Amino acid sequence: MTGFESEVNGGVKGGGGGLMDDIEADRELISKEMSAGKGGGGERGGGGGPRNPVALTDLATHMADFAADREWDQFHSPRNLLLALVGEVGELSEIFQWKGEVPRGLADWNEADKEHLGEELSDVLLYLVRLADVCDIDLGTAALRKLQKNALKYPVSLCKGSS
Repeated sequence: MTGFESEVNGGVKGGGGGLMDDIEADRELISKEMSAGKGGGGERGGGGGPRNPVALTDLATHMADFAADREWDQFHSPRNLLLALVGEVGELSEIFQWKGEVPRGLADWNEADKEHLGEELSDVLLYLVRLADVCDIDLGTAALRKLQKNALKYPVSLCKGSS
């Protein structure tokens, strides 16, 4: 049993009274982690709540445990995860469809719309992290490497002031 399972199920695999108890336990665990500085969106993150960095490796571990506990690993092939990711990007796109340009910070959006956006962004992130994990790609390292390549490809001296 993983540490996550132990906290969620009170140390007993499968303990609890069904799906609703599992969901409530997950909520409590996430709330505890956010209070302890283990959750949030980073300094530039969204959501209006506490902003603490979340490691991609922690998300990958939670996603792997979540899938294993539900016996979903059999369905988490790279292809299936990619298709699910594309579907979630479509749902994210629907939020912005027909809105025209949207200002940074979403000042004119209500809290319910911002929460919905956060949920769809989270779905995209979680599928991306799971896909990287299943493909044995260190997403954080790959992203930093890509930023380094882009810095060489697009040096400030050649790009600043141009679109």
